[in-house]
Amino acid sequence: MEVSGRDGSPWRKSTHSDGGQGNCVEVNVSAAEILLRDSASLSVGQVRLAPPAWNGFIRAIKGGGTTKLPW
Repeated sequence: MEVSGRDGSPWRKSTHSDGGQGNCVEVNVSAAEILLRDSASLSVGQVRLAPPAWNGFIRAIKGGGTTKLPW
């Protein structure tokens, strides 16, 4: 299991993880990119987002932005 991101920053587990059942989203934030992964399926890789895309995503899911998600 990868302990840190490409620049050495740590992975953080979602506070909404299910407490031991293996269903967990982890995030790694650096100045250059935001990485997301499923800790139960590390072999499928990571989602990489630029900081502006991450910020738009967060605004959209919180309902406070004008960004419309494509799905």
